[in-house]
Amino acid sequence: METVGIYLKKEREAKAISLSEVARLTKISKFYLDYIERDEFEKLPQGPYIKGYISSYSEQIGSDVDEALKLYDALIKKENLTETVLPDDWETEETSIAPENHLVEEWKRNEANPSTGKAFSILRTVLVGSMTLFSIGIFVLAGFGFYHLFLFEKNSPEVVQLKPSPERNADTTLSTVIKEKNPPEKVIAAQFDHPTQEMDGSQEKTSDLDDAQISLSSQKKQMDPPVSANLKVLKASVCSGIKDRLPAGIATVFPYSTQRIYVWNQIQAEQIPSEIHHIYYFNDIKISDVTLKVRSNFWRTWSYKTIPTGSLQGQWRVDITTADGTVLKRINFEVGTL
Repeated sequence: METVGIYLKKEREAKAISLSEVARLTKISKFYLDYIERDEFEKLPQGPYIKGYISSYSEQIGSDVDEALKLYDALIKKENLTETVLPDDWETEETSIAPENHLVEEWKRNEANPSTGKAFSILRTVLVGSMTLFSIGIFVLAGFGFYHLFLFEKNSPEVVQLKPSPERNADTTLSTVIKEKNPPEKVIAAQFDHPTQEMDGSQEKTSDLDDAQISLSSQKKQMDPPVSANLKVLKASVCSGIKDRLPAGIATVFPYSTQRIYVWNQIQAEQIPSEIHHIYYFNDIKISDVTLKVRSNFWRTWSYKTIPTGSLQGQWRVDITTADGTVLKRINFEVGTL
């Protein structure tokens, strides 16, 4: 006997329409359409939905809808299947939208597609975990804010400001500020310790203060090393050029056509920053004084002198000195007629 499933499948294959195409046109799950062709109606949502699926399927493939519904009714009577009777208002509402909203029913009955049910289960687990973490974060932030608003300020240590005592012994520690009359804004300040003694007037106090300043100044001068002890010339050369920060064309005699003469040196400095001077002499006459900064303990630096072509031919000397004029190195060279 021909059933509704066999009838619909035969009509579909006769017109060379795939089951996927029918699912796309009717917007009914391909699984549901396959159950209809195999007459496995117990796997479909019960009630009026089955007839709606059969009608939509039959219309899309161009078969007789009434014939398909008659075959379904005959199958129901033969197998003693009973349709679920729903309330009138629910049946009217759901019947009108059942073909369009079949995905909702498919989600509710994911047993027909186990992989779909598993996906929904994973999604639900992820959402629950996210909400849990979000709630924990809210509680942590709330606790942190409560601590800083109410507890941190109460437990913070008090700041005690120390005020100078007016009864401090002036004989043990002297702190004096002397203001000069001209100019009025210039102030000389000193603070030092004395043995206990009695002072008989402001003139004696001023004298003691001046003596202390002179003593401190002389001690400071003795402690400061001379500038020449701070600087040392490790290497020095006269050349016609600089390449990769090193001298190129080192010589002591240069032809008259040389346009520039370079003096290169490597300096060792104990204190930085410091400075040196390159003082150029021509026939013992000072031509120029170039100041060079020393910014590292081992520093390479150089200067140059432009010599007009055909002039200033003769003996040259460059003194490498400190800022106070101490000569660290003296270099001689000649610009000749070669």
